[in-house]
Amino acid sequence: MNNTYSVYNAPTQDWITILKIACEHHFKEVKNFAIRQLEQCNLSVVSRLTIYQLYKVDLAFILPLLYELCIREEGPTDQETEEMGIKTSLIIFRIRERLRAGANGPMSPVAAGTGEAEVMQAIYAVLGVDSSLLNARASPTSPNSGSGATGAIIATTHHKNGN
Repeated sequence: MNNTYSVYNAPTQDWITILKIACEHHFKEVKNFAIRQLEQCNLSVVSRLTIYQLYKVDLAFILPLLYELCIREEGPTDQETEEMGIKTSLIIFRIRERLRAGANGPMSPVAAGTGEAEVMQAIYAVLGVDSSLLNARASPTSPNSGSGATGAIIATTHHKNGN
């Protein structure tokens, strides 16, 4: 019986399946072997993180992936956020927010002098909403605005995304 494992050529999906089976049956050495092999596979950071979290891989493998996602210039894309799920995505966004706050504490303040129009433009940009569609509506913070602007944003966003 061979108690040691060496490198085998197998597709990424096979290593994921081996990891799954090793986890289900508590085969620690096989699990470690599959992880070593997956480390050599051409997987995105998000895919690797998602797989490792699913199969409860040791934090020693997960932390560097979180690090990479938190320090990169851009935040997770919509597709990456969908793949990681809400909980992991929120953790990453919270860490990124904290890192960008520096000595100011856990939340970075909005820049001094930022007006409502700038905030709304940022919201439109992130949601991919054409701001000219909403300019005729009342301000979302004015008492008479009701849910018109919010409804328009949601409707436009859902329409844009095909929902």
